Parts: sequence; structure tokens; C-alpha cells
Amino acid sequence: MCGICCILGPKEKIEQHDKNLVLESHISHRGPDASNWTSFSVSEEISATLYGFVLHLRGQLTMQPLTDQNGNILLWNGEIFDGLPELQEDDNDTEALLTALSHCHTDEEILSVLSHLQGPWAFIYWQVERKQLWFGRDVLGRRSLLWHLPESLEDFFILSSIKAGSHKYTEIPAVGIFRMKFENKMKTLPYQLILHPWKEAVWPMTGENLDDVLQSNPNIISGLHPEILEISSPTTNTFLPSICKDMPSSNYEHPPTDKLDVSYLDFLLKSDLGLQTEAEKLIDFLGQSVNTRILNQIPNSLLSSKNLSFNTLSKYNISYKTCSSGDVMEPFSNLHCGTDSVSQLHSIEESNPDHLVVSEESLPLQENNSCDSEHISSETKVIDLHKPTIYLGDANVAILFSGGLDAAVIAALADRYVDPEKSIDLLNVAFASPGSEQQQQQKKKKKDKRNNGLGDDHTTSADKNPFLVPDRLTGYTALEELNPRRKWNFIEINVTKDELQEIRQKRVSHLLYPLCSVLDDSIGCAIWFASRGLGILGNGPNKGKLFYSRAKVILCGMGADELFAGYSRHRSSFRWLAGSYTRIAN
Repeated sequence: MCGICCILGPKEKIEQHDKNLVLESHISHRGPDASNWTSFSVSEEISATLYGFVLHLRGQLTMQPLTDQNGNILLWNGEIFDGLPELQEDDNDTEALLTALSHCHTDEEILSVLSHLQGPWAFIYWQVERKQLWFGRDVLGRRSLLWHLPESLEDFFILSSIKAGSHKYTEIPAVGIFRMKFENKMKTLPYQLILHPWKEAVWPMTGENLDDVLQSNPNIISGLHPEILEISSPTTNTFLPSICKDMPSSNYEHPPTDKLDVSYLDFLLKSDLGLQTEAEKLIDFLGQSVNTRILNQIPNSLLSSKNLSFNTLSKYNISYKTCSSGDVMEPFSNLHCGTDSVSQLHSIEESNPDHLVVSEESLPLQENNSCDSEHISSETKVIDLHKPTIYLGDANVAILFSGGLDAAVIAALADRYVDPEKSIDLLNVAFASPGSEQQQQQKKKKKDKRNNGLGDDHTTSADKNPFLVPDRLTGYTALEELNPRRKWNFIEINVTKDELQEIRQKRVSHLLYPLCSVLDDSIGCAIWFASRGLGILGNGPNKGKLFYSRAKVILCGMGADELFAGYSRHRSSFRWLAGSYTRIAN
């Protein structure tokens, strides 16, 4: 996800605004590959500054904000999967979209281009010819975009992917495309937002028709002026059909009690050609969706300040060397990696000075991974034996892998479309259960007192490892079911209570803002730690070693349980009266 930001305000205020408040804020982390900013006048007394932070996935790296020869400027955070005919497989989305928008001279033409885009997106577009600022999100709101509405004539109008600075923000509702129009003689911000609503739009979190909400509460968005011109979204028209509640034939309504699970599903598919056809269509549809998201990615570079978090990695010897199967070679290591290795890693990070020590292609391929100084290449840089070694993965694709059905299905589909010679990272996040760390310390003290350092250790593996939570166990179980010919990197991401509290306060709360519910926090923390990709390799020859996933695309199954009746309550409803599809449908 890229980071985009636009600040509008009185010219003097914009000139005095400290750009570092944006450049050094959390939004900068959303664009590790490139960043830039530009300022311009929108009228005699009003100026704007646009900031872009780019996460580069495919096509040629393109700086943002992107300006065409006429002065139109685009900030884009999204992916175009379809709907832009001129976009070729190797093209950059931002460049192709700006070209399409630059050929538009009317509101209808711009809305037509945006209405055909398929994929997740948020954008900010300055149309220089008509002095209009356009912005909005896709109909499902899959990319974040916040706004700060000015509270006085001297205040800023701000659009940003996440909170930038100390202003108060709210989430821009994904109900349509907004625009602001400026005049040359304008001395204050035109505090008037024109909304072109999505056809049949509903107000977020309510399900209420947008027109009804605006009529009953016209000030729900201050300064809002809806316009008659609606936008037809391909997403709402094509990909969101009504829920199918057709029941299987009566022969299948009440299956035998001994065939309620996988065997009964196999029985259904073999017995009903219609169900089998629909299942194959679903698999094909999901497969295309996965393939679209992982298609044509640029390979990871060996080492770049643009794609590594130096705050995290600059304290370690870094190895890139991989063998043909994808196993990472180890140049040096002096850290015993157990369940608390990441905690050790962070404690070392706090205590060491910040200089980077890197081993690039440091050893030839050796079966025993032995360390022989004669084989160290001339490219080897200084190795600090007081630092642990961390292995950099070469996978372009990772999966948020809890071991649940949705994660397993996505992994199986990714296996179909990712190059067979490439590895895939499985990110398994485990939060230490409440009290487990304290219990572990207490048990250790009791054992030391009882044995005085002697005798057998009768503690179980669960006692030793506070991260053997259900998702970790199901993750390993599901791993055994995946294609054994694929190189899977099962990464144990172990999060202690202290680290969770620290990161929640320092990072996650700012990224979630203005959302703040317990569910938002729970999902946000899991995704943040998974996305960081820092953990312990749980399988393969280097099992137990520190590992850093550099995958820029992470697939996850959020929403699958709602779509495919995956919750335990659905199973309970199905099993009630020996299997009832009617209860599930209702």
C-alpha cells in the first residue's frame, strides 16, 4: 500500500508548514521504494502540497506525486486489476491512470474512467484545466483515506492515507467520488464538497440508503453538496449478486449422521453434477483472483535501503545466500534460537550501536553449512561475531497463515500460480496467552529449586513454549497438507505481552486511527506483526533461525468465513437436526 497526502490551505500557512511533520510521520513507512512532494498554487491565496510514498509492486518504478505535461497531478494508492483497456501487463498503474484521466475534459468523462476500475484503490487528482481536486475510494473502501475538515478559515483541509500530524481526522466514507472546485480570485478554501455517489450507495456501518441518510441528517458531512450525477460501479453491478439460498435436492437435506464432514462433501460433489460444476467455477474464480494479485511482481533486490527496515535489521549479520531449493545459508551465527529468539533480537537491537553489518553472498554452497574462512568471498563485508545472523527470504508472496480453512485454500491456490521454483512464506502469528510468560518463569524457578540444577526436566513442550497457541498448532497441521514439492517457509512470529503493548502504542494505534474498537485492535495487531515478517523459521534445514520475510504481497482470508459459512455457529446450525442447509441460509 502506498501513502498519499494532500494539504490545502492559505498560501502563507502552507509555506510555513513543516513538511517533516508528514515526511517523518507513520505515512512514510507506507512507501519504502520512493517518496516525493510538490507544492503549487490553486488560486491567488490558496496553495496545496502533495506527498507520495510508493510501495513498488510491478511495472517501472514511478515517483509520486506524478505530474503530466499539462500539469495534472495524481496520487494513487491501489491496484487496477481490470477496467482500464490501455493498461498492459507490464505497465505501471499510476502512469496508465494519469494518462486516461488527462484525456478527460468533463466531469462525466472522469467519472466514467473511475467507474470502470476494478480493484482496491484510493486516489487524489488535481485537474489543472478546470482547477478541481478529485478524491475518493473504491466502492468497498478497501484502501484507507482520511480527511481533516477545516474548523476555521485559517485551518487546513487535509487528505491522507493515515493520520499525519496532530489534526483530528475521520474516515472518508466510501459512498462515491468527491471533488472541490477553485476559482482564481478565491481567498479562502471553498468549503463545499461535491459528491458523486455510487449508484445504490449505502452509508457505512448502517446499511441505510445514502439518499435517506443525507435527507435525515444533511450535516452528517459538513459542507457536503450531493450531485444528481451518480456513478455505476462495476463492482456493485457485477461481483455482488444476491445471496444464493437455493437448497440442494431433498435427497441431500438430511445426510447420514456418520457423513457430516469431508466424506459427505465428497459424496455431494460426486452425486450432483450441478454442485460439482459450481464448485469448479468457484475454485477457478478464486484462482483468478489470487493470480491477479501476485502476477508480474518485480523480484526482491538483494539489499536496498528502500525495502529494508534498518531500525530492525541494522543490528544483525544479514545473509542472502540461497540454494536451489530456497534454503538460506548461514554465514555466522552466535545466537541460540529458541522460543524467545525474537525477544533476544529486540533486546540486542536496543543495546547495540546502529551500524549496518552485511554478508552478501558470503559463502559457497555447502551441505553442512559449515563456516570456513577460506571460502568467504571478496564481497563479504565486516562480520560482527557479537551479532546474530538473520536470514532474508526471497519470496515475493506471503500468506497470513493461521491454519484455518481459508488460509489453507489461499495457500493451495497460490501454489498453483507462483513459479514452482520460488518459495512462499507462511506467516503464523502467536500472541503469548495471558499469564503464560509469568507462569513459565515461575515454573523455571520451582524447577531450579527442586533440582538445584540437577535431575530430569519433566516439563512439557507446552510449558517450555508459551506460543503453542491453537493457531500455531493448526498452522503446522495445515502445512502438512500443502504441496510437498513447494518450498514453504513457515515463519513463527512470536509476540510477547510487552512487545504487543509497546507496538500497539507506538505503531498500531496510529495506523488504525480513527478506528479504535477491540476487534480493530485485534486484527490490526495481527496484521502488523505478520506484515513486518520478522520471526523464527519453523521448518526446513534452518529451523529455529531468525528469518525476515521480504514479500511485498501478503494474501489473507479475511471475510471468507462470512462469505462461506466458516464460523462454528454455521457448523452448529448445519448439524442441528442432522444437517440443515435451510438454517445456514437463514
